Amino acid sequence: TYLRLARLAEEANLDFERRSVTTNRERESVLERMDMTMVLGGEYRDVRRFIHRLETSPEFVVIEDISLVQGERDTPLTLTLRLSTFFRAVP
Repeated sequence: TYLRLARLAEEANLDFERRSVTTNRERESVLERMDMTMVLGGEYRDVRRFIHRLETSPEFVVIEDISLVQGERDTPLTLTLRLSTFFRAVP
C-alpha cells in the first residue's frame, strides 16, 4: 500500500512532500490498522485524478480526512490526506 500510494501520486503528477505511518493492533484481534498521513502538492486537476484513482483502486484504503489549501497566488495546492487500511497481523 505504501509504495502503491506513492506511485499513484506520481502518475497523477503530484509532488510527494512527506508522509508518516503508524500501526496499531487491537487486543485479541487478527487485524492491524495502519494510519498514514500524506502531504502532496500540485494542480487541482491532478488532485482530482489522484483521489479518483485512489477511490477506484483495488486496494482497501479509507480516506479518513482530506484538506486542500491554496497558498500564494499561482502556487501549487497542498493536499493533506489521512488514510487508513487494515491487514492481517503476523503472530
